[in-house]
Amino acid sequence: MMQRRWFVVLTFIALAFPLAVVCLAATPAPRPEGTLTVAVATFGNERWLPHLYVGAEDVVLKPLWENLLSRDPKTGELIPMLAERWEVLDGGRTWRFHLRKGAPFHSGRGELTAEDVKFTFTSIAKEGTANALLPWFRPIKSMEVEDPYTLTIRFERPVVNFANKVTQGLFPAVAFIHSKKYIETAGEEGAERHPVGTGPWKFVEHIRGDRIVYEAVESHWRAVPHFKRLVFLKVPEASTRMAMLRAGGKVYDGNTTASISGGTLNGA
Repeated sequence: MMQRRWFVVLTFIALAFPLAVVCLAATPAPRPEGTLTVAVATFGNERWLPHLYVGAEDVVLKPLWENLLSRDPKTGELIPMLAERWEVLDGGRTWRFHLRKGAPFHSGRGELTAEDVKFTFTSIAKEGTANALLPWFRPIKSMEVEDPYTLTIRFERPVVNFANKVTQGLFPAVAFIHSKKYIETAGEEGAERHPVGTGPWKFVEHIRGDRIVYEAVESHWRAVPHFKRLVFLKVPEASTRMAMLRAGGKVYDGNTTASISGGTLNGA
C-alpha cells in the first residue's frame, strides 16, 4: 500500500525540492507516485496574484509558478527558465527577454507569451501593490511586446541587477509569471480561488490557515515531479515541526525511501 510520511521544512525548502522533482532527461521519467507532505511555519498572506503576495509565501508558491530565469544549484549562475535568453542593453537601461516557446499554463489555459510577462510586471508596479519588488519595477518606463516571445523593458535609469529580481532560486522570488487572459477572464476573485501557473505542480486545494495541495504535471516541459501530490501544512510552532521530523523524517513514494536529514537544511 502506498505510504505517506512527513517531510518537515526547517529552512529554505528550495534546497529540498530536488528530492521531489526529477528533471527531464533522455530516458522517460517514471510516473509520479505517492504524496510529499511539507510542514512550514507560514503561508504568508495566502494571496495568489502578483500585486497581492508579499514574499513570505514564496516557499509555497514556487511549485505552481515559474520565473523568467533561475540559478544553477551548483554554480549559482543565472540560467534560463521561461526566458531562453536575455540581453542587457544601453548600460542596463534596457532589458530584452526572449521567451521559451510552448510553455503552457495549466488546465489548457494557453501558451505563455510576452503579453503575460508584461501583464505580470505591470501588476507588480501598479499603485498600492503589496509585492516586495515594487521598488525594482516602479522605474520601468515602458514595456514593448516585440513579438509573442520577445519583451523589451526600458527603465528610467540603469538597473544592472534586474535579472536577480526575475529569478527563481533559494531566495524569495515574487515575480512569478501569470496568465493575462485567465485573470482577465476569471477575474481576480476567480483567479485567487483557483490559481493557474506554468510550474511542475498544478493547484488542487487551498484551505486558508491549514493546507495547500498541488498535483504533479506529468508532461511538464522542464521537470516531472517524483510525487503525485505535494501537500503543504501550516505548522507555526517550531517545536511541533521538530516533533514531526523526529517522528519520521522520511519520504515514501511506494517503491523507494529517501531519508531527509536535518543536515540537508541549514538552521531552523
